[in-house]
Amino acid sequence: MLEGDVKNVKVKEVASKIENLYRPVMVNGVVDNGSSMCTIKESVVRHEKWSIRLDEVKLYDYRCGGNPVKCIEVLEASVEIDLVKLDKVMLCEVPDHVQTVDVIIGRTFTEDPTIAYYREDNELKIT
Repeated sequence: MLEGDVKNVKVKEVASKIENLYRPVMVNGVVDNGSSMCTIKESVVRHEKWSIRLDEVKLYDYRCGGNPVKCIEVLEASVEIDLVKLDKVMLCEVPDHVQTVDVIIGRTFTEDPTIAYYREDNELKIT
């Protein structure tokens, strides 16, 4: 598993037609290609008053023996890391106690065919 350093991640909720209505928000996050989904803390979503949609997504926290984690809701957002932007990334909103960083960038971002990443001098690079 390749897990990246804490990065500044720009997240912007995707509007159906007028995307520029939503301002980008800088949050701290980690890239974890062992995570099947991207997740975002509940407090970030509530603070930004982002709209959500109800989807049932099953998440498991393998740090704690594979225990289920409640995905509160799902939102769709543009995610930008190191000037690499991917639109319409699904982010599962999780309770704040589940993760220490604002966002965990998982395989719904890293496995997109337009994204490449590698480690150089102990730093994760995304292209």
